[in-house]
Amino acid sequence: MSQFIILFCICFFLHVLRTIYSIFKYKKQINSQNKFIFFSMLIIMILLWVSFFQMSENDPVELIIPEIVKYFGFILFILGLILFIVPLIQLKGLENIDHLVTNGIFSIIRHPMYLGMIFWTLGYPLFMQAKYTLITSIIWIPNILYWRFLEEKELLHTFNEYKSYKKRTIF
Repeated sequence: MSQFIILFCICFFLHVLRTIYSIFKYKKQINSQNKFIFFSMLIIMILLWVSFFQMSENDPVELIIPEIVKYFGFILFILGLILFIVPLIQLKGLENIDHLVTNGIFSIIRHPMYLGMIFWTLGYPLFMQAKYTLITSIIWIPNILYWRFLEEKELLHTFNEYKSYKKRTIF
């Protein structure tokens, strides 16, 4: 149990750091194109997801669910990974995009990487039958949605065509 609590605290702290970054980036108080900031955030995000996955594997309480729900969680997790990796490959990175990307997966989903994170935040604990980790999704998902909200506001301000793009895409 103590290892789970430590991992939860690490995950929580890293979520807070990522949220602070989003707020500062939105308020233009930091330059996200700065290589040090970019690599710091990349490390924070890697550590955040490693700590989350470790939470699932060290969850002290097994969620009793039917096998079909467990494998639905696995499918949701894999779909989440795909929704995260495909746009990452398409963008050839995470930051420094100076134009509105509306082709490929972005022609359907505005924020596929955030949607992917939400899917794996639900899917992995279901697959691992990790009850407390699944419950922590109550914190992680709204936080991810907040990152998306700030990015949406920034994109609306930055790109005139974003409003019409938003109408023809989901999430």
